[in-house]
Formats: sequence, C-alpha cells, structure tokens
Amino acid sequence: SEDYLYLATTTGIYECDKADPQITTAFSEYPGNNPQSIYLDTDNQIWSIASGKVYKANVLSGSQPGYVANSLDQDLYGRIWCGGYATEDGFEWENLSGIDDTDDEIVESLVSPEGLVYLRSTSGCLYVWGK
Repeated sequence: SEDYLYLATTTGIYECDKADPQITTAFSEYPGNNPQSIYLDTDNQIWSIASGKVYKANVLSGSQPGYVANSLDQDLYGRIWCGGYATEDGFEWENLSGIDDTDDEIVESLVSPEGLVYLRSTSGCLYVWGK
C-alpha cells in the first residue's frame, strides 16, 4: 500500500506507517525468513527472496525459478520477475520465450514504466525483453 514502507531485516519483514515512521511500535512483523529482497505487488502481496528461495506472502512460491536472482519486479501484465524467470500465478515459474538460454545468468530484472523488462546478466550485459 502507498501508506506503508516495507523493510527487509535479518529478523523478518516489517511494515511501517509512512505518516509516523519514527515510532517503532508502528512496526508489525510478518513471519520472518531472513529476506534478502522484498517486493510489494499490485495486489499488495509481499514477495521475498530468502536463502535462495522465492516466497509469496511468506509462503514458498510453488516451483522455483531455475536460478533465483536477488531481484523481484512486476511487469504490466502482472507477471512477477525474478531474474530471467517470470510467473503469473506465483506457482509456476518459466523462462519466457525470447530469452536466450545461455551460460550468462540473469542477476537482476527491472521493469520500466513503459513495460520493457531489463535483464542484467553476470557478464554485465543488459538485455531488453518486451511483449
């Protein structure tokens, strides 16, 4: 939600009211799994990456991406991206057609406001995927 800030910490995910962020009692802890990355999707579901696994609302997300990058974003079609893999329902992850299957692993995905998905690889190459 736009009224809250979400923080990934070693003890879990915390929600903080933006109107009064100085009061620590305004934080409420989600059940923690030591997340390295978090993302709030358009349905206000919290996605996180912890210990090389992807979680949706702190539940293990079905099949896992072939390579779990420490990066989450959502495209204009509602797909959640984790590196070069995407899911529409949070259960089945797939490497979408048009993304080359090379030894160069995708380590970051970022969706532009125009809907293009930028994929950064281990070699530093920046791929663009759009449909």
